[in-house]
Amino acid sequence: MTTQWVQNLGALALASLTAWSVQAQSGSPAAASPTQPDTRFLARIVPPVMTNGISVLGNSAQGQADRYTEKDLLFLLSARLQPKPELGELELEIMRLAPPWKPILTSTGAIDVQILDRPVSGLSSQFGLRFEVKSGDKSFGIYFANVKARLYREVWVAPTTVKRGTTLDQAGLVKERRDVINFRDTTFSQDAFELSDLRLAESVNAGAIVLARHVQARPVMFRNDHVQAVIRDDVMSVSTMVMVMSDGAPGQLVKARNLRTKKEVQGKVIDANTIEVLRRGGR
Repeated sequence: MTTQWVQNLGALALASLTAWSVQAQSGSPAAASPTQPDTRFLARIVPPVMTNGISVLGNSAQGQADRYTEKDLLFLLSARLQPKPELGELELEIMRLAPPWKPILTSTGAIDVQILDRPVSGLSSQFGLRFEVKSGDKSFGIYFANVKARLYREVWVAPTTVKRGTTLDQAGLVKERRDVINFRDTTFSQDAFELSDLRLAESVNAGAIVLARHVQARPVMFRNDHVQAVIRDDVMSVSTMVMVMSDGAPGQLVKARNLRTKKEVQGKVIDANTIEVLRRGGR
């Protein structure tokens, strides 16, 4: 049976475009035995690919029973609890399982889990979980587990204290793999921006993770600058000189004062020398 299970894992690893990659290890190897398996163990679900049907695959075509262990159970729990692997690498550790797990033998080729009670507030570093283990229509029982969890993700970190207003290309930020399971704020993601086009909206302490709210686009025009204001419609455009009343980055809205009429308008920053005036009821 061990040989069969190794062959199944090899087939799963080769199908890398349609299956999860799993790294599993026993939490207490010395305590494990065939008659009394250890219920403390670790497994990691590694992005980027997820299958629509989450199950541990077997070779039922040969009519042989497959043996599913605690690590297989944890594989399924991780997949069910973290349906978006692009958000990070979820690691689970079961601290207590009731009733104790006993290896399941089934010739159906697959087992699956159904989460009956999941954490109301989402994933956290510790939570309780109730679930049912099934193979097709057959139930192998309902379990309760006390779980420790970690969610690892590559994030931007300030190695030293960085002051407000520093552009990110000058901030010396580095990427580190951090546990963000207890983070409720969105972490900063560079996306399509150049670091030189972004700056810190507030100071960030040494060793701190850079959050999305810490970062803003670098202004290209500043308060009291004289720039061109353009008004467009379907057939023509008109421009006039205005004085902007606040700093602005491309895409942001700023208020400006017409130098001739002294009337205030609102416009979207196009570049360092131009804003596009918003029409009432339009863009």
